[in-house]
Order: sequence, then structure tokens, then C-alpha cells
Amino acid sequence: TAKKQGIDLRYAEADRKNEIWQADVAIRLLKTKWHDKMVSKNVPRRVWNYGLKWAAKILQMIPGNRHDARTGYEEVTHKTPDISELLDFDFWDPVWYWADAHPTVSNPPRKLGRWMGISHRVGADMCYWIMPVDGTPISETTVQHVTEEDLRNPDIADQFKAFNEKLTARLDDANHILPDDGLGLGDIEDLMTSVNALAEILGDESADGDNGNSPEAVADYTADGDIGDLDVYDKYVGAKIRLTDDADNGGNLATVRRRVTDQDGNPVGTAHKNPLMDTRMYEVELADGTYDHYTANKIAESIYAQTDDEGREHMILEDICGHRKDGNAISISNGYNRSNNGELKPKVTTAGWHIKLQWKDGSMDELPLRVVKESNPVELAEYCIANGLLEEPAFKWWVPTVLRKRDRIISKTKSKYWRTDSKFGIKLPKNVKEAMQIDEDTGTDFWQKALAKEMKNVRVAFKPHVDHTPEEVRAGRAKELIGYTEIRCNIVFDIKLDLTRKCRFVAGGHMTETPSCLTYSSVVARDSVRLAFMIAALNDLDVGACDIGNAYLNAPAREKTWFMAGKECGDDEGK
Repeated sequence: TAKKQGIDLRYAEADRKNEIWQADVAIRLLKTKWHDKMVSKNVPRRVWNYGLKWAAKILQMIPGNRHDARTGYEEVTHKTPDISELLDFDFWDPVWYWADAHPTVSNPPRKLGRWMGISHRVGADMCYWIMPVDGTPISETTVQHVTEEDLRNPDIADQFKAFNEKLTARLDDANHILPDDGLGLGDIEDLMTSVNALAEILGDESADGDNGNSPEAVADYTADGDIGDLDVYDKYVGAKIRLTDDADNGGNLATVRRRVTDQDGNPVGTAHKNPLMDTRMYEVELADGTYDHYTANKIAESIYAQTDDEGREHMILEDICGHRKDGNAISISNGYNRSNNGELKPKVTTAGWHIKLQWKDGSMDELPLRVVKESNPVELAEYCIANGLLEEPAFKWWVPTVLRKRDRIISKTKSKYWRTDSKFGIKLPKNVKEAMQIDEDTGTDFWQKALAKEMKNVRVAFKPHVDHTPEEVRAGRAKELIGYTEIRCNIVFDIKLDLTRKCRFVAGGHMTETPSCLTYSSVVARDSVRLAFMIAALNDLDVGACDIGNAYLNAPAREKTWFMAGKECGDDEGK
């Protein structure tokens, strides 16, 4: 990663801890802060990962020793740090948390836990990691201090003492030593030798160059942006899967975070083109903030089970939870058009309205009104009446008709919303900025490489104009570009069946008046393909296929067009 970002790495000599003093000082401060916290609060060693994250977060928000020093967070991001989430609790503070939304007499409304830091990307703001009595970290938003007044209560004091004893025993390292069941390191090595022998019998993947897995393709991975070794390209990272009902926490959505590694830091399992032979293990984050391990085969099965042939996921509506309108919504006073005979008719519009939905799987979305109207018109019409929205222009023109024909519509409508913001459980970005953000959030560079590969191929089709700004060209002050038509270009993002990310640089051809004779593209007839397959089968021939990428760019364009470069054009952005 450092080499790709142009960062020169420097390595220290063994046992020479003063050579890279900046890093050594920061590491020493981090270790010291965590050690002091462990000693002062008797924190178990098994929660070191949460403790170091908390200590590092604190150090990010503390400025240096100079009088004009700034915090590390501000130096890197140029943003003012927000320390509000770090003020309420200290690490390993005893807290109360409310685990159940509907407590009963037999199920106490609040439970004891230990505070372990901020739970980012889980739930709403101010969500925290809590260590309950069973030793499995959870994420909770409703958290309160265990006060001194609470501890003066004899019942609560006894409850707190029992909680500490159970949690200490649960997190004691002596209780986490695996028994010797006869499977030693030598047995594992013998097992891996057998697996490698089986792989050789089934065929060496490196000998197959059809999908970019040849040694030459792997060597050119960085240069060409192609997909190299399957073990390097973790295509499942970032995918959202819906667990089956018979699995733990059945029915919730889970997110694939990273590969599982062994005690030496090596990834567990081996990749294979056939998912049935793929033995990789992944760490999956469940909806409640806990983590579990799933095989690549299980993840692939869940992805393909919840999507159609195009990778689209359909959602079943549970309830309409609310609505919102923005500045584009038409007011009631401006919601009518007057016809030639003087009759007032409602304007046909859905602009500015957004509907909040809850799906059967428990997830929630906010979608434009026009999308919900197409998939669930009857439910939306009933919601409109119940909430007094009938006089709004966005509802007035269609709700009465839907309610009159309710029975007929229910029998014919397809009450499913086909999710368009993801494919195969992986989020589809809408622009380059969002694609880069997805890569940053998932710790991958899939979209970045797909974009670099596409832009490398299409660069031959245009050249930058550096003598004038886009505003000057639009104003007619660029004589050499007079007669050129401005068009818009953007990136279309897609995900293939094998979860490979794909980018396409497309031009707004609708903005030019191009003769239809220049837009014809011949396509081979289906019957010709079937005849070729039959001839190959009769003669015992192998069928091969090839694709000439971006072949259309090799011919000069007849149209005179220009566009303003976006973020996808790198250094040429804004030209």
C-alpha cells in the first residue's frame, strides 16, 4: 500500500530503537498509556485490542508539547477533532446498559457491563462497545454510569461483586488454553501437504490464463489493473449477506469485513475458482455488532441465494415509517394547472418527497416517492390518507385513483422493490468520490483499480486542452474550440457475476445530433452461434472466445465535442 501511494519506507536496524525516533516515541506513549490503564483499573489482558484502540484515539486528540502544536487528527485530516464521544466514560468503567427493547419482570430492564470504547459504524451516534458478563463484546447506545449512590445499595453492591467475579473468571487467560487433543503442528503440516497434493491432482490454477491468473498476469497486476492471484483479490470483502433462518441471529444482515488469519498472521484457507473448493475463512460483522467466522462457500451461497441473475436484490415491504420533503417539493398553492376550459387539474409530480421504509429483514431505507409509488402504490396511498397528505400535489393526482381501484391493483401489482444501489450484496457507488470512500471504508482498492484500468484504455479517445478554462470555452473565448459541442461524461459502475468490479467511462451522446447511420453496430445472430456450437460438438472441438477491449476507440470521431474532466481523470480534473 505504501508503494502504491508513493511513500518511501524506512526500516530500523534490529535492536536499534532510536533510529526512527518519531515512531518509537508514539509507540512508547501508546504502550505506556495502555499499561497504566491496565494497572489502575485491573483490566484483563484479553481486551488489549479494545484498550489499544481507545488509547490511540485519546492520543490522536491530544496536541504535542509545543505551544503551537495541533492534534494528530487535525494535522492529518485538517478537521477540528470532536471529543464529545470521549468525555462521558473512561475505559473499563462499570456501566448499566439496556439490552432488550421490551423488558419484562422476569427479564431485568438493565444489566451490568464494562465500557470499552466507541463503536464506530455500528448503530447511531454515541454507540459504545460494552463487555457483558458472558465475555462477548456488544454494541449499545443506551448506556449509563454505575454511580457511587448505586454501589451504596447493598443489593446492587452484591450484584456488582458477582458480576466482577464472573467476568474476571470468563476473561482469565488460564481459562482459554486449548486442550491437547492430539492434533499438533506436525499433523497440521501433514494435512496441508495432503491438501496441496489434492490441488495438484485437480489442476494447477496458475497454468490457466483465461481469467488473468497466469504468472504473467499476476506479475502485471499493478501495472495493468487486472485481477491477479485469487488469494490476493478478496472479492467478498465489503459484501452484505442475509443469514439463513437456521443460522445464528437468523435473518439479519451481516457484512464481510476481512480474512481470518492464524496465530502467525497467515490467511486461513486457500482460494479456488470453484466456490465449492474455496476453503477461505472470513470475519463477518453481524447486525448486533458481534463477529463470527464464515467460509467463502457459505458467503457465496448466501449472496447468490438473495439475488437474481443480474445480481439485483428484491426487498419485501414491512411498514412505511415516515416521510420527508425537501426544497424541490411543490407547495399546495402551486399544485394545479388551469386547462383551456378553465378547469383546475392537479400537477403530475413526485418531486421533493422521500419515504422512509422498513423491510421484512429489519433494515430501513429512505427512497424517492416515485420509486415507492411504483412498487407499493396501495400501501403508500393508505399511508397518505392516514397522515393527511392527500392535498399535497405529489399525492393529489394519483391517490384517489389508486384507492378506487385498490382490489384490482393488489391482484396485479408486484409488491417488491428491486434494490438498485447494490449488486450481489455489494454497494454500487454513484460517483467516483463515493467509490473511493467505499474502498477506504472496506480497506480495499477494488474500485480504484477498476477505474484506473478503464481510464487507461479510454485516454486515447481524448486529449486535454490546457489553454482555456471550461468557463472561457462556454463563453466563446477559445477560438480553436468554436463549433465544438459540450457533452457530459461520467463513470458507470457495475459488478460482474464473479464479483469483479467494473467501471465504464460513458459520454452523453444524447447531447449531440448524430445521424442514425453512424450509430449502427452489427451483432451476430443467435442462430449463427448455435450452429457454431453444434459444429464444434460434432467435431469434438473446443470453443474459445475473446474480447477486444475498447475497440471502438481506435477510429477517429466525426463529431466535434468537448467535456470538463472529473475526478476520474486524475491530474486533468477541471480541464
